[in-house]
Amino acid sequence: MTPVTLREGGGWKPAPGVSRQTLDRLKKLEITEARTSRGTTELRAKRKVGSIRFPDLELHIEPKLAISRLAFLLGFAYARLEDKWREPDVSTVEDTGLLPLVSYTFLRAVDQALVHGLPSAYRPVSRTSPVIRGRIREADQLRKHGGHLYPAEVTYHQLTSDTGETAVLRAAAEHLLTVPCQDAEAERRLHDLLARIRLAVPHPSVHATWSPTPDNLPYRTALGLADLVLRDGSFEYVACGVGSIAASGLIIDMDKVLEDFLENALRPLLTKHGGQVKAQETFPLDTGGAIEIHPDVRWFEGDTTLAVIDAKYTSAKPVAHYRYQMLAYCGRLSCAQGHIVYAGGKTTARREFRIHMPPMLLAEHTLDLAAPVADIKQQITNIADRIVTLASRSELP
Repeated sequence: MTPVTLREGGGWKPAPGVSRQTLDRLKKLEITEARTSRGTTELRAKRKVGSIRFPDLELHIEPKLAISRLAFLLGFAYARLEDKWREPDVSTVEDTGLLPLVSYTFLRAVDQALVHGLPSAYRPVSRTSPVIRGRIREADQLRKHGGHLYPAEVTYHQLTSDTGETAVLRAAAEHLLTVPCQDAEAERRLHDLLARIRLAVPHPSVHATWSPTPDNLPYRTALGLADLVLRDGSFEYVACGVGSIAASGLIIDMDKVLEDFLENALRPLLTKHGGQVKAQETFPLDTGGAIEIHPDVRWFEGDTTLAVIDAKYTSAKPVAHYRYQMLAYCGRLSCAQGHIVYAGGKTTARREFRIHMPPMLLAEHTLDLAAPVADIKQQITNIADRIVTLASRSELP
């Protein structure tokens, strides 16, 4: 097996002995680019970070952001914390890398959540019972037992920890144990956690899901992080022609992290002025519905779209197709302002353009994610303030 370590957005590195099948899978998953230079296969990371193991390749992609900054983004985007605008404590994993960071963050959230016990809920149970409990299913009682009262066909609600929430926590913990280069202490704690959870959820669930309810509020930080692990690690077997190729690991899409961060950061700043904020909605661009658009963030009130915001995890200079994409969004949604937020470089002055058709204002912002958390908060506040100002004034087209 060939070990290769790349850096997000970095240069090319040789990857000798990697099969065409594995290279095709890396391309399909949009993890790396590949080329052949002087007869040697070389790989270059795109905008995904983490580790993945194939039969002939163990690939590690280091983030260009510091671990503390990545911990902040992940916590803000996926952990349901009361105070998100704070520096995260990463003292135990600062030098160990991304995967231990994710594992320890997940374990810390689970430990805090399980102070309340495992997630539990009442579930309906129908069974034949020697005693009456709950209510008798009269039709089944008459069909099975005629005029006899016992045994009784009953239905009642029973409190159980075998819930979707517990199954999601189990699935995430089990997956973290499969990723390459897992930290030994994190591995021990994951095994301890699973020993407890498996008593409540004896059978693994491939498609475990959960939905926010008042009852699972104490568990949402852990569940949000579990969603991240499961969403970005769901390629145990990657389709490959007529067969499949085994793969395990945890790959985090930094484009998606930025989108989720921007949504969560802007929502309270915009909705306090009214309206709602939604992310990654789907709209048909043509009358036949053959072409779809997916704006990252939309602020709207009723049928009126007040602003469209798109996140771009790149420090490159603004490119034309990002602008054309925003024009399509705003034209389709009849929106008078569109904002592109570039992240990954130093903050520069905001640029604004008044567009002829559709009549709208196009703004471009930069977000310095390497800055202190207080500075990032101020940058986000400035973006939100400009959006609100434009929505409330007559300077829009």
